Amino acid sequence: DDDAKNSLEIEEVMVTGSRIKRTEFNSLAPIEIISMDNSALAGLLSVTDILQSSNLSSGTQIDDSFGGFVTDGGPGSNNVGLRGLGANRTLVLVNGKRLVSSGIGGSLYGTDLTAMPETLLNEIQIYKDGASTIYGADAVAGVINALTRESVDGGELGLTYEYPDIGDGSTLAIDGIWGKTADNWSFSVSGSYEDQESYVQADTRYAKCTTHPRLTDQDDDGVIDNQDPITGEELCFGDVYGFAVSPFGWVRYDPSLGSDADSSNPNYDGLVNGTYNIPYYTRVPVSGLDNAGEFYRDSRSPNSAMVEYRNKNYRLNSQGAYDFSIGGRSATAYYEGYLSRRETTANSGFGQFFPRVPATNPSNPFGVHGPLGEEDGGVALAVLMRWGMDAVQQVEVDRFTLFSGLKGSLSETWTYDTYIGYGRSEGSSSFVAFLSDRVAASLDAVLDDAGNLVCRDLATNPGCVAANLFTEDAMLRGQIDPAAMAYMTKRTEGITKYDKVSWSGSATGELFEMPAGAASAAFGFEWRHEAIDDQPDIDSQRGNLFGRATSGITRGSDSVVEVFGEFEAPLVSDVFLAQDI
Repeated sequence: DDDAKNSLEIEEVMVTGSRIKRTEFNSLAPIEIISMDNSALAGLLSVTDILQSSNLSSGTQIDDSFGGFVTDGGPGSNNVGLRGLGANRTLVLVNGKRLVSSGIGGSLYGTDLTAMPETLLNEIQIYKDGASTIYGADAVAGVINALTRESVDGGELGLTYEYPDIGDGSTLAIDGIWGKTADNWSFSVSGSYEDQESYVQADTRYAKCTTHPRLTDQDDDGVIDNQDPITGEELCFGDVYGFAVSPFGWVRYDPSLGSDADSSNPNYDGLVNGTYNIPYYTRVPVSGLDNAGEFYRDSRSPNSAMVEYRNKNYRLNSQGAYDFSIGGRSATAYYEGYLSRRETTANSGFGQFFPRVPATNPSNPFGVHGPLGEEDGGVALAVLMRWGMDAVQQVEVDRFTLFSGLKGSLSETWTYDTYIGYGRSEGSSSFVAFLSDRVAASLDAVLDDAGNLVCRDLATNPGCVAANLFTEDAMLRGQIDPAAMAYMTKRTEGITKYDKVSWSGSATGELFEMPAGAASAAFGFEWRHEAIDDQPDIDSQRGNLFGRATSGITRGSDSVVEVFGEFEAPLVSDVFLAQDI
């Protein structure tokens, strides 16, 4: 009955988007609340999956699906940007607190969603308005606040297995939680292991060559260029290779044009093969292919390029609280600890290798050693694929964040909460890359006394192995002499470290009574110090990576001091056309 309802003590709660505690669970602020239990029933098992189902974040790049898109934090990092404003303008919190930024590279923004304590979460609140006046400039687009379970008594163990229709990309997840809640203390510990298998373009209907051809008409004759000259199958979006830029312009490699080829061959080039007697190269367009621009074969490696990277996530989380009194007022000391590790294996496919081969290199069929001679011979640009090298990038990221705080009551109507926090992330990345100086040394070649192709300057470049890029294996199959490949390439390694220290305090309560209710306020401060030390591989720092972006050291720190205040005054209650103003 009404008397029984009125006698219940209603706990005041803090709703995302405001520091003021209130007894009402509804808010004037636009907040979307997502229950973890309901999401699990819908088959959404991770924070990334849950947020991708939200209208506010749909259509933006959260994870690294379609490898090759750049995500802040590097491959495997999951970041979310509300309203399309980016991860650096969307604040992601756990219990109202900032986790340490993590990943690889010099641009780490916000929280990597793979570090969230998913087993411990109770719900996710998405604040849909800009909240920079309450949380700072990184909350311009909105706030995502993940709330953990307040108390756990007992244990749970979960096992999840997902097997997609495509047959690859399965996910295995094991998680568990145990806790104890007593009269004046509580403790819980949770952990999880998740293994997301990769799947490649060939596994998906929409990315296969035979079902999604290249749909362009490059010579504007009204015919789509969609037929492979060798297999006759439809072309897919792919790579351009098997040709060279020569003194004759663009020429393609044709294995049928050997030294004995004559004009009976439909691809015979009267100038290249006839006048100058240069075998295997022609300017004649590919027969059966409607143009292909500057004469190329269009193909790719859908069996290697990943749509979803391989991700392994390990998480260990713990929370605890102890209730006592200070001066007759209730107080609670608490801590929150989050430890996680992400291991990512990424393969975005094979890129092109297109170095300049000097005219003096005897393997250059268009150089001074060829039939063109000193007067007409020149540099050639060989365009081939990197299929002979390891295209896998390995990423490992370790994250740790610890908060320790004290909260309680100052009076009958005022409460406080203050905490200090420390977080650290350390990420590493490794991949194989061509080194520009070694490529140049390998292609600066001459013939020795035995007629072998060797590097010109072995004294300056010890161990140098000369590479011939104009063979059929190199041009059409991306296969270079293994010894030359080993010399020109290197497994690079970079390290990214990120530290965050924070101290925050706030108080909220009632100021005075008004006719429609009590006026409330919240006041507080926050201090944060963050530092990054990104050390790319030394050859990246020197700009010595061929065909890849390079970067120098990113090192610096940032300190922020914020003070904030909110005031809420109920002017009118329960009147015509207005329940509350």
